[in-house]
Amino acid sequence: MTRVKDHGFPPNGSDRTVGLRFTQHDFDLFAQLSGDDNPIHVDREFAATTRFGRTVAHGMLLFASANAAINRWIGGRLNLHEQQLMFPAPTFADEDVALNLTIQPDHDTTRRRIDFAMTTSLGESCRGRAFVGFDELRPGRSAPAVRPTETTLKGLRVGMQAERTRVLSPSHVQTFVELIRDPHPGYSESSPVVPPALLGGAVSDLLGVSLPGPGSNWLKQVYRFHRHVRSGAGIRSSVTITRLRPPKNLVNLQTEVDVDTKPAVSGEALLLVSDVADRSTAPPPSADG
Repeated sequence: MTRVKDHGFPPNGSDRTVGLRFTQHDFDLFAQLSGDDNPIHVDREFAATTRFGRTVAHGMLLFASANAAINRWIGGRLNLHEQQLMFPAPTFADEDVALNLTIQPDHDTTRRRIDFAMTTSLGESCRGRAFVGFDELRPGRSAPAVRPTETTLKGLRVGMQAERTRVLSPSHVQTFVELIRDPHPGYSESSPVVPPALLGGAVSDLLGVSLPGPGSNWLKQVYRFHRHVRSGAGIRSSVTITRLRPPKNLVNLQTEVDVDTKPAVSGEALLLVSDVADRSTAPPPSADG
C-alpha cells in the first residue's frame, strides 16, 4: 500500500475490517483498569433487570479497541486529537463484532479523520470518528462554569458535579496493552503515556459509578485531547450536569480530565438514565476512590 511520504498515512478512502470478540473477563478487567465497575458491565444479576437483560461492554473498551486497531493499521507515534463516539446498541460478551475503519481527509492537512463502525448481530453497536495526526496535541482551556436551573430528573439537577483523582501506574498501562493489543510506542516507554481510553475511563468511572450513577447508559461522547499524560501523575476527572431532559430520561454532562491543574481532556457526554435509581429517595453513590 502506498503511503503519504510526509505523514505515513494510507491513501484517503482506504479501509480495513477487523474482527473482534469480547468476554466477560474483558469487561471485568477493564472495570478494574478504569475504575468503572458500573454493574451494567460486571454484575449479571443487576444487568438482567435492565433493558439489555445481560452485561454490556464499556463504551471505553470499544473506544480502546477501535483506537488500537487504528494504531496497528497506521503505526508510528500517532496522536489522537479528538474522538467522537455514539452507541446505538449494546455490545455483549461472546459475540462476533466487525470493526470497519475508513480513512478520510481532514480540514487540517497534517491530520486524517478515521470513520469507524462496529457491527454485531443486532446491527451497528458503536460508531464514531477519530481525528489523528503526527503533529503535537494542542493545549485546551477549562470549560466555563455551569449555571444551575430548576429542572430535576430522578433527583439530578443541573450543576451537580462529581470528581475523583487517581494515579495510573506503568502496570496499569501494561495490562491495558495486553488486553487491547495496542502497539503505540508511547505505551512501552519506561514512563509510559497513559492511553486515551484510560483517560476516558477516568470519566466513564464517574458517569457509571457516581453521576448519574449505576445503570447509566452511554449514548454519545466527545473527547478532545490537549496534552499527553504520563503514568504516575495525579489524574483529576470531573463530570458536571449541563442539561436534563425528563421526558426522554436524558442527561447531558460536561466532562474534563486535568493533570497538575492543566486541562488534558475536555468533552461532553449524553446518557440515558432510565435504569438509574432516583436520588430523591436513595442516597447517591460515593465519588471517593
